[in-house]
Amino acid sequence: MKWKVCGMKYQDNIRDVLDLEPDYMGFICYAGSSRYVGDNWKGIPQDFPESTKKVGVFVNESMDQLMSKWLKFPFDLWQLHGNETPDYCRELSEMGKVVIKAFPVETAADLKGWEAYKPWVQYFLLDTKTPGYGGSGRAFDWKILNDYDNDIPMILSGGISLEMVPQLSRLSNLNLAFIDVNSRFEREPGFKNVAKLSELKRKLDTI
Repeated sequence: MKWKVCGMKYQDNIRDVLDLEPDYMGFICYAGSSRYVGDNWKGIPQDFPESTKKVGVFVNESMDQLMSKWLKFPFDLWQLHGNETPDYCRELSEMGKVVIKAFPVETAADLKGWEAYKPWVQYFLLDTKTPGYGGSGRAFDWKILNDYDNDIPMILSGGISLEMVPQLSRLSNLNLAFIDVNSRFEREPGFKNVAKLSELKRKLDTI
């Protein structure tokens, strides 16, 4: 099963995690997050491997602000974690960007009303509904995923821990592209526990 490590921040830690060959790595470009890469972030290391896709995470950026990031940072995927509209996603898609639209979920009712996004979004990311924009470390009840329509490949996020990995095998009926891990694998916000991630990789290889 493919996996993404999100909320990476520190260069040495980035390199250590890259040794585990995650399929995706996320960089949070939202100043309200404790995992914000920072105003003076130098960007992706030049020797970043092509085998790990780079994901920029944004929250309610103006299109002008987003375009300035586009020119500066060579992200492979653009994750929108705020209240971005279908038209906003359309603009990015028409520029050839691979778009991930995140949605907060708590009940099956939260899986509805996404039709207008479907022509413009390559992935839907499902995260636990919180007052903020993710990173809560809390999981939602995966039973509600039985109501997911599978039209758009799904990224599963929200407090995934090592203990939850065996449950992923029960989701084989879903159009699940990859899982997204973050706070449950940290020593502190933005600094990942490489040993835990190594164990995650080992467990995922058995699914």
